[in-house]
Amino acid sequence: MTLLRHGKQEQQAMNEHVKSDPKVENPSAHFDHAHEVVQDASLSKAGKVKALDALEQDARQLAQASSEGMAGGERNKLHDLLVAKDKLGVPPMAPPAPERKN
Repeated sequence: MTLLRHGKQEQQAMNEHVKSDPKVENPSAHFDHAHEVVQDASLSKAGKVKALDALEQDARQLAQASSEGMAGGERNKLHDLLVAKDKLGVPPMAPPAPERKN
């Protein structure tokens, strides 16, 4: 039981560190390309996954806006993000369900 409790404390401490890292919280301010996240030795795997998830969410929103004719002239980086996540052995996020139009 002590080992289990200790494991939970380690996990919580690791999660707190990941949460407080600016590279994880605002990855687009620190990385131009997804592969840079994967190569960053200062980030744990959990930190890399969280940063890539945030970047993937942004890329999906940009792709959605682009498909609706609201492109901001920025290249969609979704493919690069999916390749980077695959290198870490992490599946892509589930795309949001399409909105129903009545």
